[in-house]
Amino acid sequence: MKRLTAIRRGRPLPACLVILSLLHLPAASSVPTLARQAGQGAFTNTRLSPDLNRISNGAIRETVRVIAQAQKGEIAGLRDVIVKQGGNPLSELEFIDSLVAELPAMGLRAVASAPEALYISADSQTFASVTETNSSQVHLLSTTGAAQVIGADGLANSRAPIVQQAGYIARTGANGTGVTIAVLDSGVYGGDSLRSDLRSLTNTSASRVIYRKNFVSDEPLNEQQLRNGYDPYGHGTHVAAVAAGTGTDSMRMTNGAASFAGIAFNANLIDLRVIRSDGTGRVSDTIAALQWIVANRQAFNIRVANLSIGSLVTDSYLRDPLCRAASAAVAAGVAVVVAAGNFGKNDEGNTVYGSILAPGNHPAVITVGAAASQQTDNRSDDTVASYSSRGPTLVDGAAKPDLLAVGSSVVASCSPESALALAHPEAVVYWQGPNPIYLRMSGTSVAAPVVSGTIALMLQANPSLLPRHVKAILRFSAQRLSSLAQLPHTLALVTQGAGLLNSAAAVRVARAFSPSANRIPPGGILLGGHANLGPTNANFEFTSTIAGEAATWGNCIYSEGVVFVHLPIIGFRAFNTHGARVGALSLSGIELILPGENMWASGVMIVGGVMIVGGVMLVGGVMLVGNVSDTLMLNQAVGMGQWEAENSWSENLLDQSSGVGSARDVLFYGEQFAGINAARITGPSHALYPRPR
Repeated sequence: MKRLTAIRRGRPLPACLVILSLLHLPAASSVPTLARQAGQGAFTNTRLSPDLNRISNGAIRETVRVIAQAQKGEIAGLRDVIVKQGGNPLSELEFIDSLVAELPAMGLRAVASAPEALYISADSQTFASVTETNSSQVHLLSTTGAAQVIGADGLANSRAPIVQQAGYIARTGANGTGVTIAVLDSGVYGGDSLRSDLRSLTNTSASRVIYRKNFVSDEPLNEQQLRNGYDPYGHGTHVAAVAAGTGTDSMRMTNGAASFAGIAFNANLIDLRVIRSDGTGRVSDTIAALQWIVANRQAFNIRVANLSIGSLVTDSYLRDPLCRAASAAVAAGVAVVVAAGNFGKNDEGNTVYGSILAPGNHPAVITVGAAASQQTDNRSDDTVASYSSRGPTLVDGAAKPDLLAVGSSVVASCSPESALALAHPEAVVYWQGPNPIYLRMSGTSVAAPVVSGTIALMLQANPSLLPRHVKAILRFSAQRLSSLAQLPHTLALVTQGAGLLNSAAAVRVARAFSPSANRIPPGGILLGGHANLGPTNANFEFTSTIAGEAATWGNCIYSEGVVFVHLPIIGFRAFNTHGARVGALSLSGIELILPGENMWASGVMIVGGVMIVGGVMLVGGVMLVGNVSDTLMLNQAVGMGQWEAENSWSENLLDQSSGVGSARDVLFYGEQFAGINAARITGPSHALYPRPR
């Protein structure tokens, strides 16, 4: 591990650049340690998560459900230890060497202290992170720019129902064909005579949901339920339709509404049910679904996994089992898209930070916050949704989310038994008799599948892209919100990440990447020349035109092992730098720069022998794109140039360990919803306060 120091105001700064592996959990010592928590009298076992440490003092007799991670090859031995302590092993999650078990709280420390144990955490609850009911439909294809890349030259009429242009689209390109998106949610309804948005565009008798599996262990399904797509909660069907709905059913509407089509409306879908009929689930069920994806990704060409669900963060992503599972899926070649969460404000309506949910706190996944488009195709009036969870991530202090996408007041298909629709009939946009057909919802749950659908378009355009290429392109092509221009840079970065999704630019860059991107060696050129990406301005930024407005992008210069540079005379390049050096700058593994503990000294930053002066990065005489002090993205790290912004977020960090209430009402009350009963983190002595790992 490299540690770098710098001087600020004449005093040494804490080291803040941490060189880590993104995808592997370091081996733990075989002997756990006991340490007294800061500001507390209790001793803690370093192999128990903070929440389990609180109940492991031997006085509590209740049984808890846990995920016990074993040392490599020691699952059988750990099973014996759990049984010896009166526990009941329930299932095995072999791809992260773990057991799901019920265990007396009194036996927690004994199990954690066994040499076979790596780490023990609670099998926590997951929940659907989810509308405003008085606004018009957001036309996703127009406001994201996706309409520009569907077909050879874009949709002939982006406002016309997709089904009316089916022949043209089928002949001419990007619509997600051949790419499979796995939806881990409450189920995906397969359709009936009234609902065909998730069926083939040209053959409504053929479902695009090509496989289903129920992982909700305490809600078994019969064969007919599984075959039809059982979604009594109604969240998963809506999510799937945002990513891949055709909007065909809107043809029956008589009010002249625009087509309610999703982004990649010819992509295939996999329905992996991990959320119960009440909108909750277990971490272990989601891990089992991710394990299934890794085992079956090639058989179904699963390239994207959408998790519009989340769990509270009470530990580092290095130890959290759900984060480890999501990381393993990324390492296997699946782009994992995760909703950031709907905990961006407290019950007084004030902004809170540190509210990103797991596994969105893992650097390898694509974490999506929500934007409010004001129901216009124009992007100049877009803002971050007030409910959208902000970074930095608890414990690790990483900058999240990665980007934003439209998430407020989005209309999509509705399952017939939807508890959400029946509880909020005012949010149903279209009824046919007593049957709800389209439902309007808000949340980062809705924003995530907008990104998943865009990724399907990207992968259809260039199947060779790896998950890290996809993430780098999404961030490079994102547009920073003008509404956040006056916010201190640190706060803007943990609010919007790289900015607002630009589907048109993302697909264009994907097409411009090498068709053999997955085989480009470290240091190799992924993209050469401008590759028809369009001209750049004086700041080397690119420009798209969306809804008649200029959308500027190109601010993220390095992400996930891809560096975007301008070279004198030669022009624009993108290099694959994973595990290599570009000029004098070693980029491999750079991961975390803790907000507020950056290494700026009189405007100069030195990283690995590279000098950054006045916001310009020089690498072997090459000027990189963008203003580094504002927007330098180092993998999941961000160069944060304003120390004073730390006070703004550190005083408003959200303590998730005490529970943050329900964000479900965001689905139907959107910006108006508050009341999450957010607890505050009191300062650096708190166990969850962000700190470098």
